[in-house]
Amino acid sequence: MKTMVFLVDKRINSKISFLKHLEEYNFKKILVIENGYEEVGGVPKGYFDEMHVVSDITSHKELENLFFELIKENKIDTIVATTENIIEVAGQLRTKFGITGMQRNQAEAVRNKWIMKEMVRQHGINSPVTKIAAASRDFKTFANEIGYPLIIKPIAGWATIKTYKIENNQQLELFLEEWNENPQPMLVEQFINGKEFHIDSIVSDGKTTFSSVSEYLYNCLDVVENGKPLGSVAYPKSAEEDIIEKLKVMNDRVIRALGITNSVCHAEMFVLPNGEIYFGEIAARIGGIAVIPPIVLNTHGVDLFAAAIGVELGSYKVDLSHQTDNFTGMISLPSAVGKVVEITTPEELSKIEGIVQINIPVKKGQILAGGKDTMSRSGFVIVEGSSFKEVKERLLEVYNNFDIKVEGQGIKVSN
Repeated sequence: MKTMVFLVDKRINSKISFLKHLEEYNFKKILVIENGYEEVGGVPKGYFDEMHVVSDITSHKELENLFFELIKENKIDTIVATTENIIEVAGQLRTKFGITGMQRNQAEAVRNKWIMKEMVRQHGINSPVTKIAAASRDFKTFANEIGYPLIIKPIAGWATIKTYKIENNQQLELFLEEWNENPQPMLVEQFINGKEFHIDSIVSDGKTTFSSVSEYLYNCLDVVENGKPLGSVAYPKSAEEDIIEKLKVMNDRVIRALGITNSVCHAEMFVLPNGEIYFGEIAARIGGIAVIPPIVLNTHGVDLFAAAIGVELGSYKVDLSHQTDNFTGMISLPSAVGKVVEITTPEELSKIEGIVQINIPVKKGQILAGGKDTMSRSGFVIVEGSSFKEVKERLLEVYNNFDIKVEGQGIKVSN
């Protein structure tokens, strides 16, 4: 019997949409999960034949040692890596043990942002000026070369965690005070002032067989730095906008430049006021694992979870017969820090026009840790409409009608 290994961090309950598709395959299914999963809901029953717990799901050495044991009794045919931080170790394992799928060099190209951007630049693709800083003097030198504002981010970061917009020398000095406590190489990057889009695509046998273009309500950095709501709207195929096709072409060029052969991909790109497109970054995994697949599914009828597993098994055919003319958007509902004493219910939001799905798992009495990144949320809502403008207005209506209060502090969400 063929064997599939599913690599996941402790948050397996957020991957239920993945797990449901595992039932479609007559494989032996082995779960490798990070310790601490019990604290975030445990492992759903009935999906796996075997389970192994590791202390660090990103540890190459620990995973390699485990795989040496697994291959004694199993012929491993495929590895499914679910999140950004696991892509690289999965590539290492495939290369080490001769397993098909994204290999070590391909994984490094989509995880190491310096390599990624250098490779696309070599193929003539517009990308921000980028440097690697490993010492305080490097940051100051590159600030003078690139000019303000500039972006500082981890080389293999995700979800805008530890991403900073630096406006002047004073802000750079404040950043360096924090950085010097735990110095590590970082990217220093030119700030691109344009509208931010994401392109979610499926690559099978080296060809882009499907792509969906979505426009963010506000740039991701505005979400982190200025408290703007995180949301985006997927354009249908029928949308007659030249920039949509240009973004798809750019996305296809990036995929070819990086040598991605079989993967679901999530790219970020910027469109300047003059229409020029700049590549931001790309990840070889589902973007916004809870919030983006539903808008792609509602507008295009394409299930990214099924595709993410299917492409790992070889050639994957996309069914485009269920595309609609709907613009579909998502909005993340903000989180908080502390014990929840009051939170808006799905029923209270359901009266808003165009609602497709409401997901608010947070309950009264729950203790939240919050987070200043694009992953932290107390829930999300999916809305549809006949235009970008209409969907954006409905999403912001949802956001402005959502409240969450924690013990000792009331939070009123407003745009």
